[in-house]
Amino acid sequence: MDLDELARLAEAYRRAQGEADELRPKLFAAIREASGDDETKQVDIVNATGFTREHIRRIVKAQAKTSK
Repeated sequence: MDLDELARLAEAYRRAQGEADELRPKLFAAIREASGDDETKQVDIVNATGFTREHIRRIVKAQAKTSK
């Protein structure tokens, strides 16, 4: 592996990680909003996000803790 290529990959990884860090709060807020909608089933949120049911519950529960 060429060191320049390694540096390019590392920089691309850092950029992608930064983008993910920016999108995470928006995604989690959307998950919480969908979970509060009586018409949206948890299985639909799981299918849309690819997250497990347990992860969806943790996201929703984390908001409930900070709202108190």
